[in-house]
Amino acid sequence: MIILGIDPGYDRCGFAIIVKKSSTSKFEVLDFGVITTNKNDIFQDRLCDLGNDISDIINKYSPTILAIEKMFWGQNVNNAIRVAEARGVIEFLCRKSGCKIAEYSPTEIKSKLVGHGRAEKFQVQNVLQMRLGLQQIPQPDDAADALAIALLASDEL
Repeated sequence: MIILGIDPGYDRCGFAIIVKKSSTSKFEVLDFGVITTNKNDIFQDRLCDLGNDISDIINKYSPTILAIEKMFWGQNVNNAIRVAEARGVIEFLCRKSGCKIAEYSPTEIKSKLVGHGRAEKFQVQNVLQMRLGLQQIPQPDDAADALAIALLASDEL
């Protein structure tokens, strides 16, 4: 099972690809990082760039599941709407390629990985390093969040 974890955004979008070996229940991290778009481009071009990068990831790894963070509606409504549009692009491309979609809230992710929903970033990163056998703490935060989402999905599926 190949899982694409996404911490959605249009400026910075965290992604992670992990494989769960069915025979051993161990995980292998194939890739993780951050997709960034050019702040000087118009928003629609930024969505196209994000979509192209997500398509490249899908074509390279052929994930079967998209695990994505649910929307968090903060005080900046305009930003939330733009993140929702970026999520739409990502979900469309993944469904088009045949992925099942699992959504998790930030509190749910922290609670299931660390044991409580108000865990700090460094606590989540430490759990990820240990469970995934990484030599270093995963950075940046968006990429670590994507790894956490993918790991949570792999635990539940």
